[in-house]
Amino acid sequence: MIRTVALAMGSAIFPAVAFAQGPADRLALQTDLDHVWTITAAALVFLMQAGFLLLEAGEVRSKNSVNVAQKNLMDFIVSVCLFGAFGYMLMFGISGNGIWGWQPDMLFFGAFEGWDVTFFVFQMMFCGTAATIVSGAVAERMAINGYLISTVAIALLIYPVAGHWAWGDLLNTDNEPFLKSLGFMDFAGSTVVHSVGAWVALAAVVILGPRIGKYDENGKARVLHGHSPVLSTCGVVILWVGWIGFNGGSVLTGTTEFAQVVANTVVAGAGGGLSLMIIGRIGMGVFRPVSSINGTLGGLVAITAGADIMTPQAAFFIGVLAGVVVHFATILLEDILKIDDPLGAIPVHGFAGMFGTLAVALFGPEEALVTGSRLSQAFVQLQGIVLVFAWSFGTGYIILKAADRFFVLGPHGGGLRVTAKEETDGLNVSEHDTPMGTGILQTIMAEVARDMTGAKKRLEMDYGDEAYEMSVLFNKIMDNIDGEHAAEQQKYLTEKAKRMAVEAEVSDVMKACAKGDYSKRLSTEGKKDFLLEISSGINDICDATEQTLQAIGLSLAAVSRGDLSQRIEGKFEGSLAEIQESINATLDTFGLVLEQVQSTVSSAAHGNFSTTVSMDGKQGAFADLCGDINALCEISERGLTELFETLRAVGSGDLTAQMSGDYSGRYAEIGDAVSDMAGGISNLMSQIKGTADAVFQTSTKIAESNEDIRQKSQLQRASLEENRNLMEDLTRANGETLSTAMTADALCKTAAQRAGHGRDLTTRTREHMTEIDAAMSAISEAVALIEEISNQTTMISINASIEAIRGGNGGGSGQDSAKGFQVVAQEVRNLATRTAEAAGEIRIRTDGVQNAVSQGVKLVSEANQSLASITEAMAESSSCVERLCEVGALQQKQVVDMRARADEVSRSAEDNLALASKTSKLSEQLNTEVGKTLDYLETFTGDHSVPRKAA
Repeated sequence: MIRTVALAMGSAIFPAVAFAQGPADRLALQTDLDHVWTITAAALVFLMQAGFLLLEAGEVRSKNSVNVAQKNLMDFIVSVCLFGAFGYMLMFGISGNGIWGWQPDMLFFGAFEGWDVTFFVFQMMFCGTAATIVSGAVAERMAINGYLISTVAIALLIYPVAGHWAWGDLLNTDNEPFLKSLGFMDFAGSTVVHSVGAWVALAAVVILGPRIGKYDENGKARVLHGHSPVLSTCGVVILWVGWIGFNGGSVLTGTTEFAQVVANTVVAGAGGGLSLMIIGRIGMGVFRPVSSINGTLGGLVAITAGADIMTPQAAFFIGVLAGVVVHFATILLEDILKIDDPLGAIPVHGFAGMFGTLAVALFGPEEALVTGSRLSQAFVQLQGIVLVFAWSFGTGYIILKAADRFFVLGPHGGGLRVTAKEETDGLNVSEHDTPMGTGILQTIMAEVARDMTGAKKRLEMDYGDEAYEMSVLFNKIMDNIDGEHAAEQQKYLTEKAKRMAVEAEVSDVMKACAKGDYSKRLSTEGKKDFLLEISSGINDICDATEQTLQAIGLSLAAVSRGDLSQRIEGKFEGSLAEIQESINATLDTFGLVLEQVQSTVSSAAHGNFSTTVSMDGKQGAFADLCGDINALCEISERGLTELFETLRAVGSGDLTAQMSGDYSGRYAEIGDAVSDMAGGISNLMSQIKGTADAVFQTSTKIAESNEDIRQKSQLQRASLEENRNLMEDLTRANGETLSTAMTADALCKTAAQRAGHGRDLTTRTREHMTEIDAAMSAISEAVALIEEISNQTTMISINASIEAIRGGNGGGSGQDSAKGFQVVAQEVRNLATRTAEAAGEIRIRTDGVQNAVSQGVKLVSEANQSLASITEAMAESSSCVERLCEVGALQQKQVVDMRARADEVSRSAEDNLALASKTSKLSEQLNTEVGKTLDYLETFTGDHSVPRKAA
């Protein structure tokens, strides 16, 4: 189930894993995972620096804790710089006879790309680990300068060369490293990393010697406890976590192989811690922290060489045995060889690393051994151990001994080791100017013990020193000793000073009270008997007075904010109680009055002026205020009621209504304004009515004119019909003239007679046409009159709209009246618009008829002239019959044209008759609407004296 969930989560987080189908995809994905895992492992190895820092800082005395912490930081900085600049090339460059590498393009962080970068980061962490192992072994006595020389030697030369012997082909597979070609196996560096650091540390401590006080006069080792086992324990836990990356990352691939390595690492660490924890408990009777710490570290170091081939069972036994090796190696170094290693770095990293390297041949699967047999593999492993020891210890000893000699000859002397005083005071001060611990305190106390006159001395320590509190206590003790003999002498002076101080305090308090400041008090601290009673009594008086004034101030402040609920609280007596009662009663009355006034004003705000303020129990200004408010409500109620009645009467058409009450001020102005409004409306209604009457009379005349036009149009239509008949007769006569032209005499006589008759007819036609033209002129004048009436009607509607707007501002019934004006105005405007449109259409038609009639008159005149010519021609017809025929034909054509024009005039006359009928109907409608307007106006004016008749 867990595996299924893990696979599902992996597919969600890394979708490329789930869908990498082809070999190329899987190869690319695996390469990416290799990078990710190796970099993650490098980060875990880097975390080991923090573990070493805490481990070493907790195992040393506090006066040296800053020093070892700084050494851990400094050695990592130096190792990264030097290993990257030169050591990495020496370790992984092109091999020279399998002893060292050399490849100039790798100098100073060069030739890095792809996997090389990841591999470089991982190996850089390893170099830092090898360098920092020295720090714990040389703690509390080695100068920083000398320590950095050891770091330079490891990063620049010792570790790269030893590393090349065993791992020189990891980056360049063409290399044939010296030990690797023999079959030497060291998976993650039990020898290459840990033993290298431990053997250089051994060389350093041999040169430095033990710490001051480590061995007594008999040469027996003393236990110099570290200042914080808690830090040390935390450090080993961090190292354990970092070791997962140290060993697991050495697989250099993100495959399932590193799981076995991690399991072996954890199990071996636990086995080592368990074995040394038990041994320590048996040997010392207690569980000393150093036992479980060094046992765990020994197990981790031992499994490092064969973590990739061991089973968990073998890893456990290797860890257990490593703990035993660490225990006896510590006894060998500390008790027999008198080598002082404060943290046991040499037993843990050197001896346990040596054992772990041999354990590869003893516990590893035989089929996994390079040489093929345990004995031969053990021999090769032993060769590697001896060679790496000889290289690391020998080279380290030579370099450090030379440095020690150089420093002795230098201006400061002393070699690699600090001076005895600096070591006694602690390296925190001498190397970093960061004091910690009780060294200075111990020195001063020793001086005081030797010379009691030194009792006058005091400790001066930085606030940040951990012994600062102890120095403060020491100085207080010395102060007590110095002040003991002067106590009695100061007693009298103290008492006298107290009395004088009380007198001065009383004077200050009284002066402050006189100025109204009751906040000052007499101090009662250290006073007794009479002084205490006086001070307490004065303070009580000030307290009571101040509380009363504060309560009064709070009440008055609340009143100023409009809050009448604040009262003077508390129990007072005498005059203060009377003041309290009086102020509270005043506030109660004030609150009641304001509550009633607020209720009345609130009712008035909602239009109810009938609510009044009760006058019961009101006196003085309260009575005046309440009476004025009641009077205001009464006059408002009466005035608004009468105003309402007046406006309602005006809205009902009674324009004589007025406010008859006796008012003054604004109410009197309102009454006058209402009266003026009613009078103005009445006058306006009279004017509108007069205008409407005029419109009514005008519309009546328009209707009469339209009737006259209609009658004349009918006469015109009959005349045109008669003219049409005459044209037809003339046409027939012309035909006969043509048919009888051959008989000149008879035809000429007949033609002369009929020509004379035709001339008479054309003369009459011209007269009729003249009459039609006169009628059209009359119609045009009537249309102009209609347009003028329409314009006047429009002006009336505009005036009515304006008055409607004025009436709408009066509210109530005034708005109803205004709405009625608006309706009437709109109807009048619509009627005027329609009248104007009809008049315009009549004018257009009349102009057309008039033009046609004028053309007919012209044509008839021409016909008359033609007939005269015919008459004259008849007299000469005897000699030109043939020409008469031609003239007859031409005359017939002209008559046809005249007939067509006469038909057009007839149609125009018909149209004029229709328009006249329409205009008559519009006039009747206008007359009706004006009548309605007059009826509506009579509602306001009450005048029914103007008679009206329908048009």
